[in-house]
Amino acid sequence: MHVLISIMDSPTHIEVKEQTIWCLGNISGDNTRFRDALLDLGVLHKICELVDCAAPNTSFVRNAIWTLANLCKGKPPAAFEKVERAIPTFAKVLAETDTQEILNDICWTLSYITDEGGDDRILVFLQCNMVPRLCQLLRHQAMIIAVPCLRTLGNILTARDDYAQHAIDCGVLESFTELLDHPKKAIRKEICWSISNVTAGNPV
Repeated sequence: MHVLISIMDSPTHIEVKEQTIWCLGNISGDNTRFRDALLDLGVLHKICELVDCAAPNTSFVRNAIWTLANLCKGKPPAAFEKVERAIPTFAKVLAETDTQEILNDICWTLSYITDEGGDDRILVFLQCNMVPRLCQLLRHQAMIIAVPCLRTLGNILTARDDYAQHAIDCGVLESFTELLDHPKKAIRKEICWSISNVTAGNPV
């Protein structure tokens, strides 16, 4: 693994780095022991730095996001401080792309991260200003995109009242209202659950 990681720091061609990252993604996706070993070696930070400087909607970004998703997922979950750096990178790519494969990897990963609880996680999301984009993607025609966005927003609404208020100010309730007559029962059920969390909060 050390040899693969060293390639990311070298001046080698971007296509070679892409193949290296794809290989690391396969390793991290195999089991959580390998995932955690790669996180301890700083792989996630190196990939994020490369993605932050890359042109949007390229095969490099697609493969790098897939690998970042593998590094952030799994049971038991990785320590938040080891994957936190990926959130601003996800936010950047989320704002730049409409590629369904990339959106799928990012949105599901965000739902996993927020589902683990902890206001510190939600604060990072708010600081990256992802809520408006997630509200927009709620209307995505592909359920595989809309569902994780709904779950992520629902998790934000269960956090501190001021964090939930931020999501409300970004228009999350308006987005939910538009989907209350969604043909999928599962979508309507999750929306009602999210709205119930809002109405159970403070009156102000």
